[in-house]
Amino acid sequence: MRPHQKTFKLVFIFAIIAFNTKITSAIDPWPERSRMLSEDYHHPAEDPFVSTIHGTCYGPNISWRDLPVKAEDYKVRSKEMATSWMPVKLGLQRDHRGKIIKAPVIFVIPGAFNNLSHRQPRALMYQFSRLGYHVAVFPNPWGTEYISQNPARPTGSFLAEGNAIYQAIREVHAVFKKDNIIERDLTRVYGVSYGGFVAAMVAGLDSESENPVITMDTTSVSPPFHIGKTLLRLDELLEESSAYLGLDYYRLFKRLKDVCTLDLSRPADSRSLMHAKGLAASRGFHSELANSLEALERVKKWQTIPGRRLGWLSPSYRRWFRELNFSKYYQKYAPQAAVDAFTEQGNLYYWIDKAQKNGFKGARVLVAQDDFLNDYTWSAEVEERGPETIVLENGGHYGFRSLFWYRQFINQTYFTELPAQLER
Repeated sequence: MRPHQKTFKLVFIFAIIAFNTKITSAIDPWPERSRMLSEDYHHPAEDPFVSTIHGTCYGPNISWRDLPVKAEDYKVRSKEMATSWMPVKLGLQRDHRGKIIKAPVIFVIPGAFNNLSHRQPRALMYQFSRLGYHVAVFPNPWGTEYISQNPARPTGSFLAEGNAIYQAIREVHAVFKKDNIIERDLTRVYGVSYGGFVAAMVAGLDSESENPVITMDTTSVSPPFHIGKTLLRLDELLEESSAYLGLDYYRLFKRLKDVCTLDLSRPADSRSLMHAKGLAASRGFHSELANSLEALERVKKWQTIPGRRLGWLSPSYRRWFRELNFSKYYQKYAPQAAVDAFTEQGNLYYWIDKAQKNGFKGARVLVAQDDFLNDYTWSAEVEERGPETIVLENGGHYGFRSLFWYRQFINQTYFTELPAQLER
């Protein structure tokens, strides 16, 4: 071969390698049908708080008896817990004789403050089990069920919580693997809100393992982009919504009804917009924060909440309740976690980039552009992140969960044409 021919051949080979490398790094983890659905998306509520509350009002409320599988209580060993256990809810595919069959597996991490019995875990187990998946749902670390196991680190220690959930996933996977019930070793992770952040952590942590257990993808739905900045934004919302903190049930129901019965084809009036924002902040985050802190105090046998035994009958308790916010919680109970929240590890894309650099291309994100969790972190950089991130034009914080579109999106994204699915 002549010298110039060798040179041309080498250049051609390097060009092919470079081209393939570029294509590999830009692999789209979303099916084309998912992208087409996202382009056809629009939430009828233009305000992010109205769409969020609308999702709460009209999101699916599935009972356990409506599931196509039997929901089973399970627990796995966890070094993070003083009890040594973490509760898990399983929904396993079975044949007509009740024998467990092979099926793909999806590990679900619901949003902040969710226990396994709550609406969101039930709805997600229903949606994925009817598509033929073995479903394993884990409690959110901010939920009282997780806290009741007496975790070693205080609630909000996201580095420890992400690792604890990941280790629990590995434990469940090991049992499924031993029982030979995973179809073609197909495994996925689906997380919502803070559970979505944890799902991205799982992708990063698993990509570093010599024996990874996630073979397909991890999906972060409506996640916070940056833990620290999201906490600051939530505190700002709590301050702006102070009139709604501690509302009695009558006034709460009256305002909730006002927002839930809005005609979304017409612009909402200023009062309804104020109610939506106040309810999203107070009921979605503040009341739940108080419940979780009380659960943490009980399990740790602390005595830091004034008037806790009398509850709302105590003036000191009412004052504590109304003044509580995330900054005060972290400052008093989890100061190291507050520091961690503002490091690079508090950034969602730190974990996704880690996974991608280690060769896992399945980490992906679904988020609404007007999600108020990310008001301090939205930038052109997010929109230009690449194919792993689908940005919906609106929908607030997981507000699209009440839309028929969302059910379609899950069906189209997670339908794998396996026999167990085709029979349903």
